[in-house]
Formats: sequence, C-alpha cells, structure tokens
Amino acid sequence: MRYARRVTTSFAPPSPSPTTPPTPAQLTTGLESCGLAAADTAAVLSRIAAGQSLKEVTRRIAEGTLLRKRSPKGRQHFTAALRRRYLAPKPPLAAPEVLAAALHEIAAPIARNQILMPYLLMSDRGACEVVTDWALANREAGARITTGDVTAQLDRVFAHHDKKAWSPSLRLRWAQGVLSVLRDVGAVGKGGKREQFLAYTLRAEAFAFHLWGLYDAGHRGSGLTTSPFWRLLFLREPEAREHIRAVVERRWWRFTSVGGIDQVLPVHASVQDWLTHGLG
Repeated sequence: MRYARRVTTSFAPPSPSPTTPPTPAQLTTGLESCGLAAADTAAVLSRIAAGQSLKEVTRRIAEGTLLRKRSPKGRQHFTAALRRRYLAPKPPLAAPEVLAAALHEIAAPIARNQILMPYLLMSDRGACEVVTDWALANREAGARITTGDVTAQLDRVFAHHDKKAWSPSLRLRWAQGVLSVLRDVGAVGKGGKREQFLAYTLRAEAFAFHLWGLYDAGHRGSGLTTSPFWRLLFLREPEAREHIRAVVERRWWRFTSVGGIDQVLPVHASVQDWLTHGLG
C-alpha cells in the first residue's frame, strides 16, 4: 500500500515547562487532508483492539472493503493519520485499545471529536502551537477566527523556528483543516458563523477520559488540575478546575484529604471500569 506523501520539518524538542502543553517534535502536513474522522477512527481502532493485525486492517482499507465511502487517496490519508496519531501515543494519551473502548461507549459525535483532538494536536507541531497558544488565548464567543488568521499564525511558527514555509496553497488547506477541527469540537460555528468562535463547552465524558489518562500517567493532587495538557482540550486552567468539580458531582471522581492535602481520586477501579459501569 502506498501512503500519502507528507512533508515534515524537524525541530529540537522543547524544554519541559509547567505552563506549556507537551508538543510534538515535528511540523508536519496531513491535517489538510484528514481531520478528526471520529467515526472512521472508531471503526478501525475497534478492529485492532479486537485482535486484527494492523497489516490486515490496512490491507482492507487499501482494498476498499473498509472505509468504503472514502476515495482511494482519502483512504491513504486516513491510514497515514492513523499510524501517526493513534498507534503509539505518549502518556498521558491513552493506548489504542483504551481509546477504542471509549469511542465504543461514547456515541455523541462532539464528545468523540473532543476526545480525539489531543491525539491530533500531539501529531502536528504547528496545529498544537496555533491552537493551544494563539487560538486558545483568543477564544471568546463571537470573536472572529479566519483562514487568513490561522495561516498568519502558521507563518509565525515557521519564522519562530527559522524554517522555510510551505507553499501558499498547502498553507491555505492546512489552515482550513485547523478551522474544521475547531468546528468539529464545537469551538467554531458553522454556516454564517463558520469564522466565529462559539461559547465552547467541553463534554464531561471527554474531560473524564483524559483525566484518567493523567491519573494513570502518575499525576496527583494539583497536578491533575494545573496540567498544561488541558490546553490540548482547548481549556484554560480555571475551566479545568470547574470540570474537576463537574466529574465529582457526577460521582465519577471524589474529593478526599490525604495528609491534610486535598486530592481528587477516581471512584472506579480503572478507566475501563468507568467506561463500562460509570457512564450509564
């Protein structure tokens, strides 16, 4: 199977910082040809989680017996995105089999899209910087966000890293891809509001799923609230605190005091246990 050609530009990995989210080491194309694709991602990951080999799954995608509604080139783009985003994620992103279980149990399209957004951003340095830095800072209901704005911010990323920019047509399509992702997670409107921020609401299921990821990666106490990871879900720190309280109210998590220090702890034994018994 031939995969879609991607353009990558390597960067030195950034120094760890308590105030910035983790970022991937490469600025890469691909977003312009494959957005979140939640339904297709769920279908393919479920087969891998059920024991089908990656070789068999990709063969069936290439033949068109999977993802039949996509064109041959579209299937190539999807397979490239699958490999890059989901097959070997770094903590606190959950492993593919856990992600597959979440996408099976959580059917709401916007919640699925929000769950997938950190995986996409961690596979694309430019998108990560543009979304978690500039777009998040400007995220106010009614504020405009245009393709030209996003393209200008991508150019800023290239200039900051002293790298040569892509062609104008590729930068335009990539910027349109960023807007499409923000639209799919409910942060940007559609129709007459397609270049306008909406009042963004992160679904509780999406927050709780990634809270489990942080917990399983060893984060405790205030580290669960103040983690820069929440920027990958388009959240500011005060909003993360509000979501902590919300999942406690749903009895998915609980507050306790350990050694005089307030802690938030899961009610269920594992993320799989929460997905099976907690969501209902």
